[in-house]
Order: sequence, then structure tokens, then C-alpha cells
Amino acid sequence: MDGTPFDWFGDNRMYCLHLAVDDATSEVLAGWFTPHECLYGYCQMMLIVLKKYGIPSYVYSDRHTILKGYAGGDTLFSLMMKRIGIDQIYANSAEAKGRVERYNGTVQRRIINDIIRFRNKGVKLDDYDDLNKWFNDFYCEYIIQSFLLNHLIITVNLNR
Repeated sequence: MDGTPFDWFGDNRMYCLHLAVDDATSEVLAGWFTPHECLYGYCQMMLIVLKKYGIPSYVYSDRHTILKGYAGGDTLFSLMMKRIGIDQIYANSAEAKGRVERYNGTVQRRIINDIIRFRNKGVKLDDYDDLNKWFNDFYCEYIIQSFLLNHLIITVNLNR
């Protein structure tokens, strides 16, 4: 999981996407947009993951102070993870979080055009409340269908 700030609507307002990607399957599990990287955003994202997929064995993240306390101490987030039985593993670099970093880039490159395209199809995407609902109810699966399946087809064709 990771938080990434970006101008998601193309309106010069930076918001942070708190994103969860399954490292084993490359599936985008959930995301939550807030004005900055924060405990609330990670909690909302984790709530969606827990409701849709159950309790994961562990979460893999960077060492942001929301997620990992100084000198090995706990944060509110790490205490919540311990309480529900989720281990935390911390990456030493952005490169170590490869899948979630790649999806951050994919979403940043695509979402402004996708928002415009889906607005033109009548989808209400006027604010970040709309975007949070749309992202989790539709866009996560759309990303999987559009990119993961295309990658698998290309890989299979290249291996023939």
C-alpha cells in the first residue's frame, strides 16, 4: 500500500490516493482520496479491503510516519493492524514496492482522461466523494480488466 499525491481532476488541487495492490495477483484492491496522506485515508482504504477480501496476512508499505513509528514504536495505524492480526512489512525504498508504485503511475497517467470519458457517458464525478465511490465500485475492476488482462494476453502471445 502507498499514498501518492496528484492533481487527479486536473484542476490544480493536489489530493493523495491511498492505494492497496495485491502483490501476489497485481489486483488493485482499493483506493481512497484525501487532501493529504493521512491516517483517515489509510483507514478508509483498509476498511474497503477488509470488507471485500477479508483480513490479509500482512501489508507491505513504506516507512511513512503514519504507518511506522520512530525507533520501532507503534503508530495508531500499526496498533490497529496488530489488533486485527495483520503483520506489517516495511520497504526500504520506493523500488521495493514495485507493483503499487507502477499502479500509482498507471492511475496518474490515465485517470484524468478516464474521468472525462466517464463523465461524458453520464457518470457523476464532480468531487472527491464521487471519485472515492466510483474508484472503488468501478475503477479498480476496470483497471484490472484493462491492464492486467491485456498484460497477460501479451505475455502469453510472446511466450508462444
